[in-house]
Amino acid sequence: MAITTSLTWEITNVDRDLSDGFITGANWKIVGVCTVTTGSASTTYGPAEHNGSMKFNTSRTGSEIPYGNVTQDNVITWVKNGFVGVTTVGVGTDAITTTGLEIEETEVTDHLKVLIRKETPTSGSGTPW
Repeated sequence: MAITTSLTWEITNVDRDLSDGFITGANWKIVGVCTVTTGSASTTYGPAEHNGSMKFNTSRTGSEIPYGNVTQDNVITWVKNGFVGVTTVGVGTDAITTTGLEIEETEVTDHLKVLIRKETPTSGSGTPW
């Protein structure tokens, strides 16, 4: 059995200063899809999504990209770079040391794991109308 997972980052909105177009923040979304292949049969799970927002440092350096030239890839890089530092989650021997970026992406991969493990129902109840 092989499991492949793909995560795609998207920017859903940016906030900007109207006086100069300087981008001050962004709303982002991570979309994950997982494919499980056993022999020649494949099953795809997802998509699973996780989203959030981030405010950026608003100090101008003089080397800003003009608003009309900013790409989604630029903003994705700024968002990912905003998840700096190392975080410890949990206590004692169960503690996990990770980065903020890994925590955000794990939200999606954990959801996909639940979808993979979820059994397909073989019976149900209700009424036909």
